[in-house]
Amino acid sequence: MKRRSFLSTAILGSMSLVGGGASLLNSCSSSSQKGKLLTDAELNLPPLLNTAPDGKALRFGLIGCGGRGSGAALNLLHAGNDLSIVAIADCLPDRLEACRKMLNENGQNITTEKAYLGFDAYQKVLDSDIDAVIIALPSRFHPMMFEAAIKAGKHTFIEKPCAVDPAGVRKFLATAKQAEQKNLSVVCGTQRRHGLDYCDTYRRVASGMIGDIVGGSCYWMTGRIWYINRKPEWTDAEYLLRNWLNYPFMGGDSITDHHIHNLDVISWFMGNKVPVKASGFGAKVRPSLGNKYDLISVHYEYENGVTIASGTRHIDDCSNKIGENLVGTKGRTNCQNTIWDHQGNVIWEYPYQSDEKGARIPTYDYDQEHIDWVTSIRTNKPLNDAYNMGRSTLIALMGRNSAYTGKTITWDEIMASNDILGPDITTMGKVDYSDVHPLPGKESIFG
Repeated sequence: MKRRSFLSTAILGSMSLVGGGASLLNSCSSSSQKGKLLTDAELNLPPLLNTAPDGKALRFGLIGCGGRGSGAALNLLHAGNDLSIVAIADCLPDRLEACRKMLNENGQNITTEKAYLGFDAYQKVLDSDIDAVIIALPSRFHPMMFEAAIKAGKHTFIEKPCAVDPAGVRKFLATAKQAEQKNLSVVCGTQRRHGLDYCDTYRRVASGMIGDIVGGSCYWMTGRIWYINRKPEWTDAEYLLRNWLNYPFMGGDSITDHHIHNLDVISWFMGNKVPVKASGFGAKVRPSLGNKYDLISVHYEYENGVTIASGTRHIDDCSNKIGENLVGTKGRTNCQNTIWDHQGNVIWEYPYQSDEKGARIPTYDYDQEHIDWVTSIRTNKPLNDAYNMGRSTLIALMGRNSAYTGKTITWDEIMASNDILGPDITTMGKVDYSDVHPLPGKESIFG
């Protein structure tokens, strides 16, 4: 674990945006009292169209051909007309070829010459004749790839989280500022901010329907995440690339990769506020590969004593739970589609459409975020989700670092931290890594 400083003036300027954000929940109470809902413009919401408008044919590249990258590519193709993926890149040949075949079966025409393999393959995609790029890689590579994409002048969709450590977040946010200066559109994989149901619920909460927020909770508790047992012929690098989510220096841990969705919603609904401090605990309870925790629980404290209980767990044969809850002075909400008063009466529900059998048709956030991205490109009204994802990544890192160390972590401490997790991986060879997991109060993966 190395320690380096990225505290340049430009980066600190970007970080100030992360810690800011007006409190809509307090400033908009007058609208609520008059029964008036805030507008899209007042809430800074995207247009949320059913499909992206027609316009110039757009050519896209894909960097990262795993499950999420392949899925994001299909989501893009669903977003509108005249959208094509023309170049792809990955470090693993089987994933590269599987993705190429899948895309060609879905109307694309990617030749083997446009399917680039290796650690420098991303640059070959960016050097192609493309307008925009999708980045969906192990999270430790996100800051570097984002920087390269914006330097190349490409509109960018990038998966969450933006980094696995605070130094990476600062690098990412410095690039976000450059994207803003270049008028480039950046959409991130925190798709709930693009969900029709979430946005409509947010409108009502921001307009004061539940009053001032006094507390809440959020959870991502499911079975064990995927893993692949090591094969004798694999190098360290290939093993880690195939099991990246099981190592914090590759994926950040489950709190940053999955639970970040819930933490992002809480931050969003609270007016993009940040916690004052976080106190957490966690554990690795199963003898399995990797050194991520199997569970992390965090108590986040915001200003004025507002507290959020946060929990993530990946253990088989347990009760599952995914979602968010906020309690206000006048009611409560699940943040997705329902608001109740304090007597348990439903006072608002999102009006989902129904099919011919009367079954509810869910909204599909994964397609919607790409509709919003393409719309912003074609209308020349750039979105920039990067600041929100940077903020939410730091909130997740506060909780993770507290659980790993057994210490309370403040927002000021996570903002100032120069920790960088793990070794660099630049070739398909040996990597100096460890399977030892953090022991709070004793051992740390931080230097």
